[in-house]
Amino acid sequence: MCCLVSFRAWNQTLPKGSIVPGNSVAGVKLGSSLADFTAVFPKHNEGDQSLGHDLCSGESYQWLDLDIPASGVFVYLRDDKIYQFRVQTPRFALANGLKVNASEEKVKRLYPGGRAYVRRYSDSKVVGGRDLRYWVDDISGIAFELYWDQRYKRRFVRSIDVFRSGTEYKPEGCIAPPQEWWRYPLQQLHFSAEDRSVNKPVTIPPDVLAMLKKDEMVGNVLESENTPVEKIPLEWFSAAEIHLSNARHSDLLVMATGPLAGGNVVTFWVFRATTHGYELALTAPAHDLILMNTRWKGYRDIELVALTAVQYTSVLCRFDGERYKKYKVRSRPIR
Repeated sequence: MCCLVSFRAWNQTLPKGSIVPGNSVAGVKLGSSLADFTAVFPKHNEGDQSLGHDLCSGESYQWLDLDIPASGVFVYLRDDKIYQFRVQTPRFALANGLKVNASEEKVKRLYPGGRAYVRRYSDSKVVGGRDLRYWVDDISGIAFELYWDQRYKRRFVRSIDVFRSGTEYKPEGCIAPPQEWWRYPLQQLHFSAEDRSVNKPVTIPPDVLAMLKKDEMVGNVLESENTPVEKIPLEWFSAAEIHLSNARHSDLLVMATGPLAGGNVVTFWVFRATTHGYELALTAPAHDLILMNTRWKGYRDIELVALTAVQYTSVLCRFDGERYKKYKVRSRPIR
């Protein structure tokens, strides 16, 4: 059977062409019919395509790339008109050379106008056990789905999606509960061990640096590195301005980097601004720290996320008037 499939794939007239943002894949344009698509992407004879009603009040169709092999190309249709392509094969590339399996860093370098999104609760072993992230350029009409590679500890392109320029993008056309589509705001609210630093680093004030020098974990690393405390390298920390209570008060989040950071977890320090200077409000090792929109006693709630190979744990912290304290814990297996 394997040999027969390979023979058919070898004899198949394979589609050629490139990915054009906001326009087409291999010459098939958005707005084309399914018949137009299958004229370029010929059907296989053994039912290795998928056609049916999807969750977005439309239809979806998958062309399998048996020759590589790869998942191939998906199209999403409404009223027999293609409104989105999803390319999951390295057979096709953009004019700038980007294709499936490119690095997250390369995507962001070539599309600096994109915005970051996360598909919450999309974690599974197939995508590295982490929620899928996306880099979306609405103006160009192109989106990149980024999965976590456990081996290389980095994200790579899993799929390249094409949609009409200026329209709202969602993976596969829509997001079905319990998953959530969440856009990273211009003000950074999500901090992760996957990132080497915060998005917009700021200078750490002297009083905050003095408190960091007294941290037990920092002291242990200074000792192991044989570094005097007065010569602590500033590149061991990355700080961001945040707003815990309101925009008039500039609070501070500090993220451990360099030798202070672990492979799957980093320490976060949260400092709140007071009339007497900064006060330490939270010290927490975690994979992710998220500043929530919900509030308690006037301050944002903070969510801490921990990940193992098999389990996702979320800890919600609330401000008690002086410091952040654990409020609620949720755990679930990674599928």
